[in-house]
Amino acid sequence: MSNIKKKATSHRTGLEKAKTSQGIPLIVIYWAFGLGLLGYIGSRFFVSTHPLHWASGVAGLLLGIIIGYVWFLKRGDVGLI
Repeated sequence: MSNIKKKATSHRTGLEKAKTSQGIPLIVIYWAFGLGLLGYIGSRFFVSTHPLHWASGVAGLLLGIIIGYVWFLKRGDVGLI
């Protein structure tokens, strides 16, 4: 037997569970931005009063947040690529 002591090493592999982020899922941001912008721009063509197109943009934003979280719970988050 050898008198060489082995140093304890940490066996970290890429298969370990990744840390979960504490922020807002990216898919929620995509949906909120997309529907908010669509509601704002779409209502600019169909609504004549100024405050109403802002309200439809906010409504689209809130609907996008809800749809984004449902998507996140059902299908998971998306990446940047």
